[in-house]
Amino acid sequence: MYYSVLDLEANARRHRTNKPTEIVEISAFKLDSKTLKVFGEFCSLVKPSTFISTYTETLTGISFKTVQDAPTFPKMLG
Repeated sequence: MYYSVLDLEANARRHRTNKPTEIVEISAFKLDSKTLKVFGEFCSLVKPSTFISTYTETLTGISFKTVQDAPTFPKMLG
């Protein structure tokens, strides 16, 4: 049996707004359930359609400059 571990970083805002919250990084790992050995991994930055908030940049260290050459979410999914 295996575990799948998914980690998402989103372009969040400190306060609720009408601006979209988008994924800016996605990571996934496949682990053996007995040994927790990693059998596969995936990680990709994702370019959002809007600017990255200061709150997100402070929280994650991901800036718009970091993701400017990253694929958009639809392109990242292939």
